[in-house]
This record gives sequence, C-alpha cells and structure tokens, in this order.
Amino acid sequence: MATFSKSLASCGGVIAGPADVIEFLRIQARPFMFTASGVPAAVGAALAAVRICRSDEGREMFAKALENARYLHSGLRALGFRVVAPTRLADGSEVVTTVVPVVIGDDWKAAFLWKSLYEAGIFVNTALHPAVRRGAPCCARA
Repeated sequence: MATFSKSLASCGGVIAGPADVIEFLRIQARPFMFTASGVPAAVGAALAAVRICRSDEGREMFAKALENARYLHSGLRALGFRVVAPTRLADGSEVVTTVVPVVIGDDWKAAFLWKSLYEAGIFVNTALHPAVRRGAPCCARA
C-alpha cells in the first residue's frame, strides 16, 4: 500500500498484493466504497515523480533530502526541542525519513507554534489529539 500524497506530491494511492486480498479490501474497506478512478493529472504527476525517483538525479535528490533531514533533526535537538528519534532496526541501522516530528506536548502550544511558523513562511504539519495520544501533539516538517 502506498500513498501518492505523502510520497509523490500528488493525491490518491495504490494497493498491490494477492488477488484475494485486493478483492477482500474492495468489498470490506469502507473508504474504497466512495472512491473513484484517479484523476489523470494526479496519476500523471505520480508517474512523473516515480520516473524522477528512479533516475540518477532522483538518487542524488533522495540523498540530499535525507542529509537535510539529519541536519534539521540534529539542529532542532541541539536547540532543546524534543525530536522523535529515528527507528533503530535489529541490525543496528536507523530508518531515517524526511519527516522530522517534534513533540510539543500541548495542543495549544502546537497550534500557536504552527501559526508562528506559518506566518514566518515555514509550513509544518500539526498532529493534535485524537490523531496522536494526549500530551503528544507534534509539528512535523517534511
């Protein structure tokens, strides 16, 4: 399962798997009941993004994006922000993504921080309760 909105700067998504799983989801998944085919422009944008991702330029862009995420993560942590640590795998390696979540701890503080950043020209996503557990609202920059 993949989302085009989070990964390919488009909208929609895709599910791939065994035919029986797809059929089960088609019948049982409530959101599917109200969906339609992808809009051609969104599908075209996703396809163009995939082509870029698979190119040499795309590999360079990914490397730079991850480097920027590590830099932002360490910089925010050095400033005293509570940044969510990357997931550590069993082999000791880390899963680093371009999403850098910062736990704010209070819904109002998170909302005011979002507004201040927005007014400064910096867009972040805010996750408040019930999307996150109480006491764990955060802002994330991707």
